[in-house]
Amino acid sequence: MDMLDGRIARLTGTESQFGAELDSIVDVVSFGVAPAFIFFHWGFSGFSKIGSDLFLQRLGWAAAFVYVSCGALRLARFNIQKNIVDSRFFVGVPIPIAAIFTISIVLRFPEPIKSPLFSYIVAMMVIFVALLMVSKIKYYSFKKTKMKKEKPYSFVIVIIIIFAGLVIAPATILLLFTFFYLLHPFILRNGKHKDDAVKKTAATSE
Repeated sequence: MDMLDGRIARLTGTESQFGAELDSIVDVVSFGVAPAFIFFHWGFSGFSKIGSDLFLQRLGWAAAFVYVSCGALRLARFNIQKNIVDSRFFVGVPIPIAAIFTISIVLRFPEPIKSPLFSYIVAMMVIFVALLMVSKIKYYSFKKTKMKKEKPYSFVIVIIIIFAGLVIAPATILLLFTFFYLLHPFILRNGKHKDDAVKKTAATSE
């Protein structure tokens, strides 16, 4: 639905600033508040409200608060940079991707967490994803990706495999997809640095 609302508004000629602001509020609730509520109850509500368990619950609330706050800031920044930054990239992780990553973990491992160690890991992971949303790291948006005409067959095969995986194990496929999307700027950056080093070495030897 998040992918369709803007397109429908453009097709019907009903775009407006009011709609854009309303869309951001809806995104904060759908991709910010709802995932925070779910992962808190999944990862932190199973502990008692005394001693170290109380600290874990407070840590869970803090992680949820940081996640929602960073998501709201990410959307606000996106709105003011919409016509300024290169549309091929997102500045920071888009909040829908952060939400899918967080919720797909819950879907993949639905049993509530009962180990304090895993709760600490979940808290750190959620805070890390939240900070990626407000970071200045560039993520590909795939908005201007052009499919090569000479390779349509292989592209269709890839799409079929992805859809088959979503039918068989949707939580696992979504988790893997979002995990690699979160990491792809770091992977590509390392690859680029290596290529630049090779070119520099070759130029020096010549």
